[in-house]
Amino acid sequence: MTEKIDFNNEDLIAYLFLHTNLEQVIFSKELLCKVFSYDVVKCCSNIYLNLLEQHETEKFNNLKNENVFDFEDVLNSLCKDLTENFTPYSVVLFILESKLKAEYKEKNKDKSFSNPLEASLQNPFLQNFFEGLDLNKTEQTFFLTNILNSQWGWLYPTNVPNEVKEENFLHILEKETFTDHQNTRLLNEKFVNLGLFSDFWEPADYVNSYFQNRNQTFTKNKITSDFEMDSVDYKDVLKLNKQDFSIFSKLISKSFENKESSFELIFGSNDYRIKNFINYCFSEKNFSIKTLSSKTFSGNKKELVFYIYALAKECYIENSILSIDSKYLKELLTEEQDENNIFKQIFSKNNNAVKNFELLSKTKTPIILFYDESVESNSKIQQLIEALNSITINISFSWKLKLPKENKYFYCAKRFFANNKNIPLSLLKTIVDECKIHKINPENWLEIATLFSHGEIFSKNDVKTLIHNKFNLEVSPKQKKISRYSLEALNTEPKISEIIEALTNAKSWEENQEEKIGCLIKNSGPSGTGKTAFAKEIAKKLDMPLKIVHASDIISTYSGETEQNIKKAFDEATETNSILLFDEADTFLHSRGDSPNRHEDFKVNEFLTQMEEFTGIMICNTNLPENFDKATDRRFNFHVKFNNLTKEGFDILCDTYFKDFSLTENQKEKIFKSGEVTPGDFGNLFKKMHFIAKEKINSEFICQELIRLVKQKNRSFENQNKIGFSS
Repeated sequence: MTEKIDFNNEDLIAYLFLHTNLEQVIFSKELLCKVFSYDVVKCCSNIYLNLLEQHETEKFNNLKNENVFDFEDVLNSLCKDLTENFTPYSVVLFILESKLKAEYKEKNKDKSFSNPLEASLQNPFLQNFFEGLDLNKTEQTFFLTNILNSQWGWLYPTNVPNEVKEENFLHILEKETFTDHQNTRLLNEKFVNLGLFSDFWEPADYVNSYFQNRNQTFTKNKITSDFEMDSVDYKDVLKLNKQDFSIFSKLISKSFENKESSFELIFGSNDYRIKNFINYCFSEKNFSIKTLSSKTFSGNKKELVFYIYALAKECYIENSILSIDSKYLKELLTEEQDENNIFKQIFSKNNNAVKNFELLSKTKTPIILFYDESVESNSKIQQLIEALNSITINISFSWKLKLPKENKYFYCAKRFFANNKNIPLSLLKTIVDECKIHKINPENWLEIATLFSHGEIFSKNDVKTLIHNKFNLEVSPKQKKISRYSLEALNTEPKISEIIEALTNAKSWEENQEEKIGCLIKNSGPSGTGKTAFAKEIAKKLDMPLKIVHASDIISTYSGETEQNIKKAFDEATETNSILLFDEADTFLHSRGDSPNRHEDFKVNEFLTQMEEFTGIMICNTNLPENFDKATDRRFNFHVKFNNLTKEGFDILCDTYFKDFSLTENQKEKIFKSGEVTPGDFGNLFKKMHFIAKEKINSEFICQELIRLVKQKNRSFENQNKIGFSS
C-alpha cells in the first residue's frame, strides 16, 4: 500500500494556518490544541478572559463557577467568539499568529525542513492520480488544499466570497497574482466538471478515504483462489488451455521486457473461474496478479477511470499485472448502465471508451480484461473484440477458457462438506472414490455428511469403514503386503528408535492443535544402507503419504526453473500433508561459492528459504554429506548417519529375508566377512530370486550370491575412488 498523507502533520497545519485569512477560519477547540502548545492556548485563554472582564462582564460571570473557570468552557467560548465576531478578539489571533511565525521561522533555519504541502504533493499515489487527471502544479495544490479543507472544515467555508478564497489560495501558493483574476473560481469549476468536487467546495471522498485508509472506494489486492470449493480440477483446465496460456504468458513477459502496455481479453463461464485459473497458472511464475476490489462503488465513471489509472501505475512500479473484472470493463466501455446497450456507443470514434483505454495504455502495464461469457452470447463476444479493435484498442490476445467436464461426485462432496473445515481435501477424495466404487448416488451425500458432522478428523481407513458400515457394504479382502524391511537391523547414529519417538511426539502436537512444527532430517551414508527404505517405513508408521523427489525432477537448464521446481515440491508436500524425501540432495544443496556460476547459488538460497518455512517432515538423503552447504547444518533437526550392518543387524536380516532356507552359522560368517554388507544387498538378492527357478534356490545359493554381490559392489566403489584411468 502506498504511504498515506498524514493529515495530522503539525507542520502542514501550521503552514496552511499562516497562509489563510484568519477572519474566515472556523475555529474549534481541537484545531487550536492541534496547532499550538498547551501553554500558548492557556495564555490566550487568560487574555480572552481579561477582555471579557473589561468589555463583557455578563459573559465573564457566566463562565465563572464558584470563582473558578473551567478551561474547556473558556476555550469553547473563545473559539465561538473568534469564529462569529473576530474583531474584538483579534489580539488573541495576533498572539497565536506571532507564535506560529516565530516557530516556523526557526524551523526554516534547518535546511532539512521543507514545505510540508510540497512534500505531500509528492505522494506516489497522488502523483499517479494527478497524472491521470492531467493537472498542473497549481491545480494539484488547489486539489490538495480542498482535501485538507474537508478534513478540518476551516479553509474556504461555503459562505466566503470567491475573492477571499483566491486571496488565501495565492498565499498558500506563495504567489502574488494570477494572470486571470478569476482563477480560483475557474479551478473550482474544472474540478466540478471532472466530477471530483461538488458546488460547495468539497472534494469527493474517494481520494481522501484512500489516504485515510478507511472505507476505501478502491484498492488492488492479490488474486486469491479457493480451489477447495470448485468442482473442476485446474490441472485439467491447464491441459485444455495449455497452448492459449503459453501464448498469453509470452505476451505478458514481452510487455514487461519492453515496458509497454498491453491488453489481454479472457472470457469464460464466470470471473471466479477465470481468476482461479489465472492464479493457478501464475503461482509458478514470477508475476504477481492484482485485481480491483471495491466494497462499495457509488462514484461516477471518471472516478473509476482515474482510480484504475493510479492503481495500474502502482502495478507498473511493482512489476505486477492488473486485472479488471467484467462489471468494471463494462463501466469503461459504455456510458449507460443498461447491459443491453453495452455496444451501443463503442463503435463511435469519439466516445469516452476510447479516452478511457488511451489513458490506461499510458500506464505501460499489462492489463487482463475478464469478460463473463454467461452474460452475453458467443456472437456478442466477437462483437466486443471487433468493437475494441475498431477504437484502436490493441487487444494483444483474446481467448475462451475451456473447462473440463465437471466431476458430479466431487461437486456434491464439496457442497455438503463446505461448512466442515475439519474434512481435509485428501479425505474428501477418499469419500468420493469409495462412493464411485460402490455406486453410491449423490442423493445420499447428506446422509454421508452426517457421519463426519461432529468435527473429528479421521484417517482414510476410518472413512472407508464408516461408509461401509453405514450402507452395509462388503469389504473385499486384500492380501496384506509382507514387509521384509526391519528398522531394528539398521546401524545408525542416533538410533532409529529415537527418531521414531521424536516424530511421533511432533505428530501428537499437531493433532492436539497446539503448534505445527516442521521436522527436518538429514540422512547420510553409503548407497544401500537403508536411507530411502527408512523414509518409506516412517511414512507407514505415521500413516502419511511419501513424496519422493529426485535430482532429475528438480534440476533444470533454464534460468529460474530449478528454484520454481524446489518451491513446487515443498508446496505439494504441504498441500497433501506428505513426508517430503529429497534423494541425492547434495546435488542442489552443494556449498555456495564452489561453482563459478552464480545461478547455481540461487537454487541453494531457494532451498534454504523453503526449509525455514516448511512445517512438515522433510528428509534429505545424500552419499556425500561433505558437499552440503554449511548453512544447512543448523536447519536440520536430526543428522542421521547410516553405516554398514553390524553383526546383529546382519543376523536379523538373514532371518527376515531367508528364514525358510536356514543359513548355517558358518555361511553367515562367510558372508559377513566378505566385505561391507548393507540392507540393500539383501533387497537386491531377494528381487533377483523371483526370476530363478525355486528348485535351484537353497542356503548355499543364497550364501554364494550374497558374497558375489558384496564383493562386486566393493570393487565398483574402489574403482570410483582411484586416481587416473584404467585400460
